[in-house]
Amino acid sequence: MVAEGGSGLNHSVTIARARDLTGPYEGNPSNPVLTNRGTDELFQNVGHADLFPDAIGRWWSSALSWRSGPQGITYPMGREMVLTPVTRPRGQWPTFSPVRGTRDVRNLTQDLCIGGTGPLVGEPDVLDFAPNSTLPKNIVYWRWPEPSSYVISPPDHPHTLQLKPSYLSITDGSTNGTAGYDIGYRTLVTRKQTDTLFQYSVDVDFEPVAPDEEAGVTAYSTKCRTTPLASSTYHRATRVRLRPEKPSRLSTSAL
Repeated sequence: MVAEGGSGLNHSVTIARARDLTGPYEGNPSNPVLTNRGTDELFQNVGHADLFPDAIGRWWSSALSWRSGPQGITYPMGREMVLTPVTRPRGQWPTFSPVRGTRDVRNLTQDLCIGGTGPLVGEPDVLDFAPNSTLPKNIVYWRWPEPSSYVISPPDHPHTLQLKPSYLSITDGSTNGTAGYDIGYRTLVTRKQTDTLFQYSVDVDFEPVAPDEEAGVTAYSTKCRTTPLASSTYHRATRVRLRPEKPSRLSTSAL
């Protein structure tokens, strides 16, 4: 089973079989067996698939995909793994269900008592930063964090997360292609986007005192693709601005 059509909107999965590993191989007359090319589905670029059975013998395929629609332009969650059921009768070709983003799970186990710690993907987050707590495992940083830049429930400010601004900015990469390799820290704590539509809010308490000191929130993809909504000082006045991919060398923290 291989990926064909390039890693874009023509991405697809084809399959062949043989009685010996070295061949000769027979291609499936129904190839491609899995693709969303030429459709108006939200999930596109479906490919790089695998086949596996679960614990009770049902077959599944995992694959990579975009949630971009047929335009293939905007997909902020990048390449994601998708899962689709497969029927595999003995002696016949496997049949893949198309990737549509919804699946009837009434016949699947609902046992969520699995090992590990932290929230399950898809659960809502409500973070109140209780004293003596830690950030949950689905909260991530950009590069290796400086622990002293993230303090949960500091004295006189319980149930808050205190961020220490960094000199290096999360927007450095808009003009400097090697910015991400600078030796230093960037204060940035993030929650990976998992839904196309969602609600997000954060309370920010910030009083800039130095020129170009800045803090706020951002939609962050890479060092070259970030859209900060930040509060900063400029000519002794405090301002709030939306600044997509603009060159910066600001002292920055973001949430």
